[in-house]
Amino acid sequence: MAKDNHSVSPTGGRRKALPPACIALLLAILAISFGSRALAQTATPGTTDPSQPFFAPAPPAGFDPVGASDADLKTYGFPPRPALVSAAYANWVRIVTAAKTPIASPTLQRTNIIHGPAKNSGQIGGVADTGYSSANWSGIGVTGSSPNYFKANGSYVVDVFSVPAINTSVENCSYGPYYATIWAGFDGYGYGNGAYDVLQAGVDAIACGTASYQVWFEWWTWGCDPNTQPTCGENVIPNFPVHQGDTIVVVVTYYSASPNGNAFIADYGTGQYTSVWFNQATSPICNCPYSGDTAEWIVERSGHGSPIVYYDLADYGYFYMEGTYNGILPGSGPASGPDYFTMICMTQYPWIPSNACANGTTLSYVSSYNPTAGQIVFTPTGPTIQWNQ
Repeated sequence: MAKDNHSVSPTGGRRKALPPACIALLLAILAISFGSRALAQTATPGTTDPSQPFFAPAPPAGFDPVGASDADLKTYGFPPRPALVSAAYANWVRIVTAAKTPIASPTLQRTNIIHGPAKNSGQIGGVADTGYSSANWSGIGVTGSSPNYFKANGSYVVDVFSVPAINTSVENCSYGPYYATIWAGFDGYGYGNGAYDVLQAGVDAIACGTASYQVWFEWWTWGCDPNTQPTCGENVIPNFPVHQGDTIVVVVTYYSASPNGNAFIADYGTGQYTSVWFNQATSPICNCPYSGDTAEWIVERSGHGSPIVYYDLADYGYFYMEGTYNGILPGSGPASGPDYFTMICMTQYPWIPSNACANGTTLSYVSSYNPTAGQIVFTPTGPTIQWNQ
């Protein structure tokens, strides 16, 4: 069990910025762009084209998610309702009542950006629970009380955070862009550190010139091709506006019936929200189904291409997120942990440029975690040069 204000890496924060249904599903017509191509999607989720993502229909005027049936909640893409007597119920009410205005005619933009599992992670000695070094992750995760724990129908992970400021004055943009990606999801490190899929959603913070932000979802699967498979790489929702200081909630849910994945994303300040359904991409090289072993809350430097090239880490500043899994705070309940991930530079690999950073340099880490509030504090220690993996 983690302790309050548990420090897992040397202090390195330089500044503090932001503290704290009965109706048939409508056919969704989506425009997915890749390069200069636009692909119209008209299939019904889970039937004729189960691999494609589809937005949930907007509910009728006056729809009350708190009083709605479970079937109606699922039809309109709201997170599953916890038990009325549970401690998670009040937080669920806050989430669904904050979602007042669905994004009108939401669109998708397919990219070749990849948000995958923890890479080159190695265990760090002397850290309570388990600490890992990673080339691309910083954050915490929890491991289910048994294999496939998060494969239970309606398993969900919640991430609430204030979009951090991005320092755009420190990059060498000849190596740009710089990314700091904030997300929550499942399966990123798995039992025995053998993750073959990651079900996830979050926000990209992008630097070089003016900072920009975008919401996205992905179901990464080992060996799948983001250039041809819609849910393999990042899918951005370009007409969902996100700005510095916005309070965003991301809920990622796994369902045992197709479509299996749902990403619900809302802005507490504006009341805008969207909900998208999608299935796992298939892999041409392995049978890699969703395993549901772990849940995680991460700040990542994302990558692209095959073999993957990681982007520089954007200087995101100090910020925190609040996380829960199935309505439970990390560090309590049936899942063990939390495990900690510290993003470090790894110049022992010959394909990393010598001017990237000193080997073992900490790039981003969890400076404290409060298990009584689920509050995870992230601190960067500097941007880096991109490198191949």
